[in-house]
Amino acid sequence: MHLLDLLLPESCCGCDRDIPPAGPPLCTQCRGLARTLDPGPAQEAVDKPLRLLRGAFQYAPPLVKALHAFKYDSRRKVGVGLGALMAARWRLFPELGNPHALIPIPLHPRKERIRGFNQAQILAESVGRRTGVPVLNLLKRRTNDPPQARRNRSSRTGRLNNAFAASTQLLQGARLILIDDVSTSGETLQTAASALIRAGAADVRAYVLAMGIN
Repeated sequence: MHLLDLLLPESCCGCDRDIPPAGPPLCTQCRGLARTLDPGPAQEAVDKPLRLLRGAFQYAPPLVKALHAFKYDSRRKVGVGLGALMAARWRLFPELGNPHALIPIPLHPRKERIRGFNQAQILAESVGRRTGVPVLNLLKRRTNDPPQARRNRSSRTGRLNNAFAASTQLLQGARLILIDDVSTSGETLQTAASALIRAGAADVRAYVLAMGIN
C-alpha cells in the first residue's frame, strides 16, 4: 500500500467509513444495504423498440449517495466501482442475451463539457471490461433536456421524441444493450432504442445501475 493511501484513505460513499483505496466505493455494510432487484422471469415487450429493461439495484440509499458523489462531485473512480457492481450482477440476468455491444446513453455535448464526463460511458466501460462485451458510441444527443425524474409523468411523455441520432455503422442486425445510470419512466431508453432500431439494429435491451420509482 502506498504511503499516500495511508494518509488519505478512501471513504465509503454511503456512510463515510474508511475503505481500501482499491476496493468498491461502498463498504461491506453499505453494499449489504443496497437494495437489489430480483432477476425474475423476462417479460419481453415485443411491440416496443426497447425489448426489455433490467436494473442492478433500486434507486435508494445508500446507492443514491454514491451516485451523487460520482455525478456531481466528479468522483470518476466511484463510477468505475459502481460499474463493477453492475458487472457482478450481469450474470443474474441471462435475458440480456449475448449482445454485440454495449451502448452508453450520451449526454448533450454542452452538458458533458460542464460535467467533464459522461457517467453512462464510465459505467459501460467498467461493465465491458468485466464481461468482455465491447462498448460502442453509436448515439448522439440532439437535445439538452432536464432529467426526466424532475418531471411528472404527463410532462415526460413524448418530450424526448427525436432526442437521439444513431450511427448506422455496424448496426445492421446488431443485438445491443443500452447502459445508463438511472431509469425512472424508461422513456429515455425507449427513445434511444427507437433511434437504434431505425438505424438497423435487430434487438435493443437495456441494463441500468438503478431503477427509480416511476
